[in-house]
Amino acid sequence: MPISSPTTAGEAPEELLAQVIEHVEHQGWRLDSVSTYGSAGSHYELPGYWALLVFRTAYEGRS
Repeated sequence: MPISSPTTAGEAPEELLAQVIEHVEHQGWRLDSVSTYGSAGSHYELPGYWALLVFRTAYEGRS
């Protein structure tokens, strides 16, 4: 998902990022990791930073 800066994704201060995480976790998943990537752009492209969100199931099965 797009973010404005790679340093902010781990803290999830962006409203959209927080909403996505909350929505997916409500569906029975939990956030496992966040990785960021992107570039500051060049003369030919706009800056683009992205966050890769990895979720794992919250289901633990029967004991």
